[in-house]
Amino acid sequence: MSLLFAPVSRKSSDKTQKLWDTYVLLQKKSPPMSANETAPRYQIGARVRVDKDVTTMPALPAYVGIVKEIIPSYVDKTIGYNLTLEEDPRPGRLWFFLQHQLTPA
Repeated sequence: MSLLFAPVSRKSSDKTQKLWDTYVLLQKKSPPMSANETAPRYQIGARVRVDKDVTTMPALPAYVGIVKEIIPSYVDKTIGYNLTLEEDPRPGRLWFFLQHQLTPA
């Protein structure tokens, strides 16, 4: 099972309070990973496509991105990737995905 944390922003009706960020925990069962899937499939700079079944908050601005960082997840026995997505209104924002959620673009 993989755990995803998604930021959710909301304003209070009280104007004296500031904007607070709340994190919602989303759970999704992942298929068991074989030993060859614990090795990175993509290198930094690779162009990848995010599976359309992946749901995030906020919604994805695009489904194609560039790998910026490779992050091993020893607990899940898989690899995670930080991506920048094409057409993202905040180009410096990184999105985290697990290896099984990506395919070559």
